[in-house]
Amino acid sequence: MANKQEILTAIKNLDVFLKIPELKGAEVRLNPNGRPFAITGGFNMVFQLTHNSKKWAFRVWHVSMGETKERYQAISKYLAEKKLRYFADFIFEEKGILVNGDLLDTVRMEWLEGVLLKEYLEQNLHNRAALETLAANFILLFHDLHINQISHGDLQEGNILINANGDIRLIDYDSVCVPAIEGEKDLVTGLKGYQHPSRFKQSRASLKADYFSELVIYLSILAISENPALWGKYQVKDSCYLLFSETDFENLKASAIFNDLKGLSTKIDKLLAILINFIKTKDYTNLSTFTSYLLPPKINEFLADKEVILQGGEVVLAWETENTLEVRISNVQASFTSSGHYLLKPKSSEEYCLKAVGFFESQEQKIKIKVFPTPEIRDFSSSFSKIKPGKVTTLRWSCSNCERIELYDGTYSYDVTNKTSLDVNPTITQLYKLRVTGYASLQVKEAVLNVQVLPDTKIDEFTASKLITIQTVPTILRWKVRNGAQLILNPGEIDITGTSNLEVCPSTSSTYELIVRHELHESRRTLRIDVTPLPRIENLRLPHAPQLKLNPPNKVWPLLPELLSGEIPVNEQDEIFVNQVLPGRFPYSGSISRFLTQLFPHLEKAKSTLLYKTIFYIKNFLAVIAGVDGETFKHAEAGRKSWDSIGLNVLIAGVMAGASMASLIVLLGFKYLLLWLWLGLITMFSIMVLWRLGLRFLVPNLNKPIFYTGLIFFLITLSFVISAPMEAILLTVADPEYRLEVTPILEQLIHWVLLKNGEYALIVLRGALRVCSFIILGLPFYMAWSVRKGTYAYLKNSRADLEIIMTTK
Repeated sequence: MANKQEILTAIKNLDVFLKIPELKGAEVRLNPNGRPFAITGGFNMVFQLTHNSKKWAFRVWHVSMGETKERYQAISKYLAEKKLRYFADFIFEEKGILVNGDLLDTVRMEWLEGVLLKEYLEQNLHNRAALETLAANFILLFHDLHINQISHGDLQEGNILINANGDIRLIDYDSVCVPAIEGEKDLVTGLKGYQHPSRFKQSRASLKADYFSELVIYLSILAISENPALWGKYQVKDSCYLLFSETDFENLKASAIFNDLKGLSTKIDKLLAILINFIKTKDYTNLSTFTSYLLPPKINEFLADKEVILQGGEVVLAWETENTLEVRISNVQASFTSSGHYLLKPKSSEEYCLKAVGFFESQEQKIKIKVFPTPEIRDFSSSFSKIKPGKVTTLRWSCSNCERIELYDGTYSYDVTNKTSLDVNPTITQLYKLRVTGYASLQVKEAVLNVQVLPDTKIDEFTASKLITIQTVPTILRWKVRNGAQLILNPGEIDITGTSNLEVCPSTSSTYELIVRHELHESRRTLRIDVTPLPRIENLRLPHAPQLKLNPPNKVWPLLPELLSGEIPVNEQDEIFVNQVLPGRFPYSGSISRFLTQLFPHLEKAKSTLLYKTIFYIKNFLAVIAGVDGETFKHAEAGRKSWDSIGLNVLIAGVMAGASMASLIVLLGFKYLLLWLWLGLITMFSIMVLWRLGLRFLVPNLNKPIFYTGLIFFLITLSFVISAPMEAILLTVADPEYRLEVTPILEQLIHWVLLKNGEYALIVLRGALRVCSFIILGLPFYMAWSVRKGTYAYLKNSRADLEIIMTTK
């Protein structure tokens, strides 16, 4: 940045270094010593230039402008637009002069002629008219600045010129504030004797920065015009103040200047009051122009959001005034600003008066707030809350603080303001509403009362799914009732309120009673359920079997004692049968024999053991199933006929078993088919064991009639034993807690048999079940007997073949 000497050198040679075309040919003012006339400050130097007889103050910065460049550009542009007569031409020139090779920014301002404010006051110290005119011109200046949103920012005696015509001109625009720079950092905060104390606490540019200075200057001019002696007493000429200093603002009423000014005139007193009010304001940005206080106070608005309220309610008072020092509201212990609002909670009707206090006078405006008590319903009841249809009940109420009382029955509304009761006879349950309206219709309160109309209880239906049932077979009671508050089922006093059916399982015939009741009536109805006992086998006695003598025949093969002891000898015939006869009948018997021998390696050493005989019998059985080829041996034809007889018998038994199983599937469904197969297999196995080891072999002297009679008796007895659970399955009463599911066909059949035809049908059903059980048990026996018969015939022929082989050998 250029230094001061370099700037002076450039100013001496304007024709070379000045770069502003509008100032071409300008001349600088010189001192008697030939050096340029200059006013040097901390940041810049100001020179006087003359161009075409017009003088300019030409400012050049010897330190960097920083952010002030944009500030000066904004001020220059705004003042050029407004063109107020109080400001000189103020032009920011970018790169206006060349100094030591650098182009520097400059500001040129018209050089104003005139005297400073203090000089003018001293010249006209005893010219009251001139000073009063000056004061009036200041009022106009302040008004124009406010209208155009401009504040000088440093109004004081050194920045105010008065020309020969008495016109006021302002100089030094470093502190000027325009809308574009409001809120930016202040470059200059002014002299303390002219500024509000808070101005130095927040150094931000504000359009209200002049409000305090304007009052101080105006009051000082008027005071000097009325008492010129103040000029000398306070040595105004030699000080940097007019009449007030910053210490006076700390406690104005105790200051000497306050005592000297007080009482000079009403106007001075009024201005002093404004100054006191200004000093009380903590933030200068909250000030208003002092000229607004000189006008009479005006109440623009005084309103209440509600003029009629209930006790305990709230009211908001709002006001807007002008030209007031303070605002007061009667009955409120507080003072307020020129505009605002206040929340009230009046306890009674009252009139509120707003008083706007100005400097010369005050104005008042009143509002009346009416406060009414809250409506209240003390009681709302009826003589009977529950009645029968056609009966009368009396509604009664007690209310206070109300203008109107209405009774609403759901259809019509009745005005009962002057009544305290009313007789009603509703036909159905009715909800009555009492509506109370407070004074001025501010609030409505309501109370409701329910009068129940209870018709007589009625039982429309009380039935059961089964009027005749079996022990442990449940039945479902169903009912339809009306107008009942409580339902009871006897015996047992069972509360069934809210239900429409109940499953019961009586063990004996029982009578059920249904009771339907409410507070005013009760109905009853009974229903009898007949219970049939469960089917069961009673006094099962088996006839005495004849005394049998156990004498196993010696010629019967195989011998039971030897079989049981495992000592049957393996003779030559057995070996021939296994090794020669059997392979011819059953080609794969040799492979099976070798497999079994490998599986049991000790077989060759223990041929006389039970294991060998067991394998031998397995081979015999496999040979029987393999069939006979009819050509190898002599008795093949007889063996083939025996096998044909076996096939026919098995076919007949299979057809009968298939028909029985199909019937069971229709009745019980597929899920119980395995149960029947299991019973059949167990029965067949039992009969074959008894036949093999008992009746036929152990009792050789038992003739056929006796044998078959005993066998049939055994099957009948076994069928009785098995038919009992079969009956339980068919009747679905095997387990009351877990009843077996059956097909719809069987369920309908059971219901029809038991419930429509009584015990005779049950007897028939029991007989049918026993016959069915006998047939099912007999079928496996018949099949086993047929297989046994064919097997013996075949083995007999095979033994004949064996004898032929042995004879030949």
